[in-house]
Amino acid sequence: MQTRNKTLYMMSFVLAAACSRTSPDTSAPEPVVEPTPAATAPAERNTSDDEIFGVLDVINDEAVAHGEFMKKWAKTQKVKEFAAMMINDHDFVRERELKVRGALDLRATSSRLASDLKQDSQQKLDTMGKIDKGDQLDKAYIDIQIDVHAGWLAALDNKLIPYAQTDELRDELEEVRKIVESHYNLALDMRTKLAGQTK
Repeated sequence: MQTRNKTLYMMSFVLAAACSRTSPDTSAPEPVVEPTPAATAPAERNTSDDEIFGVLDVINDEAVAHGEFMKKWAKTQKVKEFAAMMINDHDFVRERELKVRGALDLRATSSRLASDLKQDSQQKLDTMGKIDKGDQLDKAYIDIQIDVHAGWLAALDNKLIPYAQTDELRDELEEVRKIVESHYNLALDMRTKLAGQTK
């Protein structure tokens, strides 16, 4: 009896071992990790630089528009000369920017900043149109130029130059800033001179 029991025990052990070798693996397969392909999509157009050129267009257009108005209506010769300088300088800057923009294959697009600057400048031009021609208009024009140039300098320093994504545009913005700052300082000097004429 004991021999039979041992024989049965050995047979069950052998069968268990055989089953363990032949039973299919029912565990979940390991996920296959595919290698990440290199990005092949072309780079998107640089909209940030496009918008910067849009702002520069507004600055030049509005400076020329104010200058054209005062070239016609200014009373004092110095104010007329200042207005003529604004027209000439910003026409020159505009032509130079067109060349830079073309070389970079960019375009001038609208933005919130461009729209705000244009609206503010147009409101100031409308205000000048309602002022009586003479000393009062001359002073108002110079005060407005101080105000708009201060705003343009702030835009260049805080919203344009830091975000230019090409060296060529950054260099151009630095040159524009020099011109705008020069006009701002000249307007401050002009205001002092006009105030002295009324004393």
